[in-house]
Amino acid sequence: MSDKICEKDSDVKTGYLVFLITYVAYVMVCMTRTCFSAATAQVVKEGLMTKSQTGLITTSFYLVYAALQVPGGMLADKIKPIKLVMLGIIGTFIANTVIYFNNRFYVMLIFWVLNGLSQMGFWPAILKILASDVITKNVKNSSFLFSTSTAIGFSFSYLVASLVKKWQDNFLFSSFMMMVIFFMLLLFLKPIKYVTCENNTEEGKVAENNINILKVLNSGGFMLLVPAIFLWTLVKTGTAALMATMLMESYDNVSSSLGNLITSISVFSGIFGVLFVKILLDKFKKLNQLIVFEISFLILLPFWIFMPKIGVINFWFAAFSLYLTQLLLAAGQLIINIDYVMVFSKFGKEATVSGIVNAVASFAFVAANYGSTRVADVFGWKTLCTIFLIMIIAINLLMFFVLPIWEKFLKRIEN
Repeated sequence: MSDKICEKDSDVKTGYLVFLITYVAYVMVCMTRTCFSAATAQVVKEGLMTKSQTGLITTSFYLVYAALQVPGGMLADKIKPIKLVMLGIIGTFIANTVIYFNNRFYVMLIFWVLNGLSQMGFWPAILKILASDVITKNVKNSSFLFSTSTAIGFSFSYLVASLVKKWQDNFLFSSFMMMVIFFMLLLFLKPIKYVTCENNTEEGKVAENNINILKVLNSGGFMLLVPAIFLWTLVKTGTAALMATMLMESYDNVSSSLGNLITSISVFSGIFGVLFVKILLDKFKKLNQLIVFEISFLILLPFWIFMPKIGVINFWFAAFSLYLTQLLLAAGQLIINIDYVMVFSKFGKEATVSGIVNAVASFAFVAANYGSTRVADVFGWKTLCTIFLIMIIAINLLMFFVLPIWEKFLKRIEN
C-alpha cells in the first residue's frame, strides 16, 4: 500500500466510521441472503414452483457458500479484504436483479448459486477489517455490536417481504440496497484501506504467510471443537425452523399465529443472549470464550431432558425451553464466529479460521433444514427432540475435553 494510504489519521473517528460502514454492509447482505426464503411462501402459493424446487434453490446457495468458505477465508488473508467485499456486493446485486426480471426455476437456481459463489469470502473479509487494531482499540464493544448484525439482517428481510406488494419487489429492494452499499464503499474507500493497512503493518503481529494454521488450530483443540460447532448449528437452526410447527402439532388449540409469534420473539431474543454473554465476559475476567459457550449448554440441558415428552409436558414449559434455546445459542455468533476467531488475528490468519468455522456452520445449516424436517415427518416430534437432547449432551462432553486444551493454548500464545 502507498504511504499516502497508510498515513496516520484520527484512529477513533476512522474506527467508528469503518465499523459503521461494514456493519450496514453486512446487515444488508444478510437481508439479501434471506430474501428468497422470505419470498418462498408466495412463490409456492402462485404455483411458480413446488416446495421441493424452492428448497433446492435455498439448499444450493448454502452448499456452494459453505464449500467455498475455506478458500474464501484464505484469500481474504492474502489480498485486500475490500476486494472480496466488493465482489460479494456486485454478485448479490446481479443475482437479485436477474431474479426480479426472470422468475423461471432454472434461471433462479443458477443465479442464486452464483450469489453463493460471489459471497465466498465476504464474511472472512469483513472479519479481517474488524480485526484491525484501529477498530478493536477504538470502537467500544465492537464484537458485541457486530454480533447483532445477522439477527437484524434476517429480521429486516422478513419485514421487507411483508411490506412489498409483489414478492419480486423483495429482490428489487435488495438490488437497490446493494447498489447503495457499493457506492458507499467507494465513497469511503480510503479509510477502509487505511484500516486494513494498519492491520497488516502493525508491529508485533505474527502475520507470516507460511504459518501452518491447521497445526495452530489443532494445538488449541480445534478438531474436537468442529463437531461441537456443527451440532450447535444443528440444534439452533433446527429448533428455529420448526418451532412453530412443533408446538402446533404437539398441542391442541395452538394457532399458527401463536406459534409464529413465539418463534419471532425467540429468534429476536438472540440479541439478549449475546448481551448475556458479554455481561459474563465483562464481569468474570477469568472466563474465556469457550467456557461461556459451554455454560450455555449446561443451562439448556435440564430443560431438554423433558423435551422428548413434548405434547405431554406443559405447553408453556415447552415453549420456554425452545425460547431459551434460541436466546442462549444465538450467543455463539459472538463467541465462536467473532471472539474465538479473533484470537487467531495474532497469527494474521483470522480470515482463514473464519472461513473454516463458517463452512462447518453452513454445512450444518443445510443438514438442519433438510434432516430435521425429514426426522419430524418420518419419526415424529418426540424422536426429533430426543435427538436434539443427545446433541446437547454430546456438545457438553466435547467441550469438557476442549476447554483444558484451549486454556493451555491461550496461556501459550500470551507468553
